[in-house]
Amino acid sequence: FAEGLTLQGMDVTDPESPWMTLTREDSDDKVEAIMGRIARCYREGVLYSGEEELYRTKRITEVCQNAAWALAEQVKRGEISRMQFELPFGRASGKPLPAVEINTQQGTVFIEGIIDRVDILPGDYVKILDYKSGGESFYAKEARQGWKLQLMLYLRAVTEGSRLRGKEMQPAGVFYFRIANPSFEVDAKARNERNDEHEQKILRSFRLDGVVLDDPAVIRSLAGEFTSSSEILPLRNTKEGIKGTGGETLLSDEEFKELQETVKRTVDEICSSLAKGTADVSPKKSGEITACTYCPNKNICNFELTFDGCRYHVVK
Repeated sequence: FAEGLTLQGMDVTDPESPWMTLTREDSDDKVEAIMGRIARCYREGVLYSGEEELYRTKRITEVCQNAAWALAEQVKRGEISRMQFELPFGRASGKPLPAVEINTQQGTVFIEGIIDRVDILPGDYVKILDYKSGGESFYAKEARQGWKLQLMLYLRAVTEGSRLRGKEMQPAGVFYFRIANPSFEVDAKARNERNDEHEQKILRSFRLDGVVLDDPAVIRSLAGEFTSSSEILPLRNTKEGIKGTGGETLLSDEEFKELQETVKRTVDEICSSLAKGTADVSPKKSGEITACTYCPNKNICNFELTFDGCRYHVVK
């Protein structure tokens, strides 16, 4: 969807860009066409195999239509020079960015991956976006302690990789874009109607989650102008200026650099420990979520709180 709206040689938010002229109806039609192609191919057409599956396909399409429209509106509100989708970094020849290299006493550790989306903003600022189908949230405090390092690792890959290629990029922010079915109360008479109020509520439900540089020009490039709460970022405009809506949402240049350096040291320490062969069973825990929640190796490590010596490393 996004690649189909991006033209080579034209700024994403140029007034003539397909992003800026896209209507809700056009957006919905594009998504429906894409989902139709996917559904026909997915597992030999299982999504067309019966009434239940057809209903499921319809609901998936609706979720994707709302997400795609929110994504397009977020783009329209800001200023973006270029977008890069599924940007790989690694050692293989032809990769746009090199692997993140961690030097240890046992040798070099290479971290490779694929970044969902990288936005280049005016002034060579970079925004990292990762699409999530769950309720993920990013907290700087957790990242400092080695929990949810993905976004900051992606930022490191882009900034260090660009520097090696002679281009200095500055962080604008790192965010999760959560793909989910928005839920909010509406008047019974307007349940099946679409109006501006509903569209605003849908857009707010896709508000980005993460940390952003406290710089007026950067915030404007990310979210445009807003008089109260932003529909794009977790920020609000007050008499005292723009504030974050919770936690460490808004970071000064010094605070962002400190976060980058702290996470860099944390990643380096983890890699050094792994290279030495350290494999202690010491999963992290944040709130009610633990590293064991989605781990496929629970039956191997035999971690159990009832056993002596088994405890979580609590990060929040």
